[in-house]
Amino acid sequence: MKSRWFANFVLILAALLALSGALLVSPPWDPSRPDSSRQWAFSGALLAAAGILLLCLRLPVSARIVLSVTLLSIGVGLYAMEGVLRWQNASRVRYAAARAGNRYDPRMRLEVLQDLRRSGVEAWPLVFPADMSGREASPSLFPLGGISKVTTVHCNEIGPYLIYRSDEHGFQNPPGSWELPELQVALVGDSFAQGNCVASDQNAAARIRADFPATLNLGMEGNGPLAELATIKEFLAELHPRHVVWVFCAANDLVFDFPREKTEPILMKYLEPSFSQGLRNRQDEVDAVLRQRVSGLIEEQTMLRRKDQAKWDYLQGWLRLRILRHSVGLRLTPRKPSMEADLELLRSVLEAARDSVSSWGGNLYFVYLPSQEVFLDAKFAKENESERQSVLKILSELHISLIDLLPAFQSQKDPNALYAIAGAHLNPQGYQLRGKTIADALKAGSN
Repeated sequence: MKSRWFANFVLILAALLALSGALLVSPPWDPSRPDSSRQWAFSGALLAAAGILLLCLRLPVSARIVLSVTLLSIGVGLYAMEGVLRWQNASRVRYAAARAGNRYDPRMRLEVLQDLRRSGVEAWPLVFPADMSGREASPSLFPLGGISKVTTVHCNEIGPYLIYRSDEHGFQNPPGSWELPELQVALVGDSFAQGNCVASDQNAAARIRADFPATLNLGMEGNGPLAELATIKEFLAELHPRHVVWVFCAANDLVFDFPREKTEPILMKYLEPSFSQGLRNRQDEVDAVLRQRVSGLIEEQTMLRRKDQAKWDYLQGWLRLRILRHSVGLRLTPRKPSMEADLELLRSVLEAARDSVSSWGGNLYFVYLPSQEVFLDAKFAKENESERQSVLKILSELHISLIDLLPAFQSQKDPNALYAIAGAHLNPQGYQLRGKTIADALKAGSN
């Protein structure tokens, strides 16, 4: 009798888990979404599994016992593997800190902010343009930098948090960078250009300054091609830098940033030759918008709610075996095919950037930064090559100078050792290699 009840309990529990999993992974009903087919297939398979498990309740008791013990063993094994992977994932920054010889800071970013504020420091989190999309940002103002002249707390991937004093327009530069009499180099790009998540004197801009002291870094997390074009037009048209270095991130610029940026009317207007928001003279407005955006996030009760939400997200991810699935390539939302990348719009953006830089006699350099997945997944590297060649073809046709980081990274014994942790940003060694490669190319082009 006990064996029969045990077998029935395990089969019913497994069916309920399969049913709940089907509900969790099923996407919102939208026939126009091309990327939901895999989610529907996975959800359907789980529903079918739930039905089969319930039908198994009609099997002989001996068969039910064997099946239930088998299912229980498989379930325990899968969730044990998920637990081990989650433990390893949670320890990645701790391990990265140990490898780099850094002290590991276990605090949440909001805890770091509150500790700084309690000590009398006006500290703010980095709030970046992509974080403003479709939210509380003023419809007539699209910021391109962060909050100006404040202690800024950002990310932690190698032990300590990146904390820096933002400049006059909310970027990460040494004091006095905007007052330089003649600007040699200006960088635009996303978080890889900005220098996440290493100390300011260890990022690529710092390495470039060793050869070109008059360097201004306008990289900002979340920026895509349209925001980078906007940055050139808003901040560099009056400074006339000799070299503008555009850092293109193959991991996200086309497939993630472009689709989002195209929905922003203000960003699309930068394709018009004369459009400008006049942001250099509107920093007070920018600061007010950004402070309003993040002020509520720093409140203690908000932080506690975020912790509760994080716990629920963690539990939901555990039930979905999220990390285990991702580790074996069973992602419910597949990568968008490279052919979906809007290459014609990229051509228009780069042409506008080239013309803008050429108008003051400057030189535009396009830095191709490969996705780390190229070094982790041979299949992805092969699939990505078509998109890469399409981008390089556009550069050639527009006569834009290329600085290709792929060969520089491939020349290393282990390119993955250039990253803080898998799927994250570069470590100090990676940023230094990138900065040196760029500086060498600029010196060669100046000769």
